[in-house]
Amino acid sequence: MIRRPPRSTPKPSSAASDVYKRQGFIVYLYVNENQLYERLKKDKKRPLLQVGDRKKLIANLFHERDPLYKSIADIIYTPRSLQLKKVIPELFDKISKRE
Repeated sequence: MIRRPPRSTPKPSSAASDVYKRQGFIVYLYVNENQLYERLKKDKKRPLLQVGDRKKLIANLFHERDPLYKSIADIIYTPRSLQLKKVIPELFDKISKRE
């Protein structure tokens, strides 16, 4: 079996960010680095995460992507729950107050 090195996500250009902004409303569903690790530590489906030091990879990706996501988001939403029945009304309320 041949194993390829994990691919890194290309760094979006400001042109790509502009396209996202023109296409619609951007919501960044923010969770911190530790929450991401806890959610993804046993993941077997994301090829990018199939590395030896998953915690370090998640930390690197988080520090690389978080500033970009924050800079293009219309709303940064930090869910207080993982239950959709709680998250959806909270997020809807936050979006409604913004319009």
